[in-house]
Amino acid sequence: MPNDFTLEKMKIDERLRNVEQNQAAGHEVVKHIKGQVDKIHTALIGNGEHGLIKKVTILEHDKKNSEKHFFVVWVAVAGLAIKTAWSFIVKG
Repeated sequence: MPNDFTLEKMKIDERLRNVEQNQAAGHEVVKHIKGQVDKIHTALIGNGEHGLIKKVTILEHDKKNSEKHFFVVWVAVAGLAIKTAWSFIVKG
């Protein structure tokens, strides 16, 4: 997925270069837009650390794991309740 964003960034950079060549008056605006695109790209992909895409992936993975652990705890509690009830039935 990060490669998709890199490809899109390259396309945007190319388009902005074309605009720069055709419109000298808009040079500062284009420069500002390029800077903003670079910031967004860095935030998504990361710059030597986890970007937003990686962080979301980690959070999704953690959520799945916590749901599994929650299920296991409830199964254990239910098993303990059944075992306790069964021991009262057998003794009674």
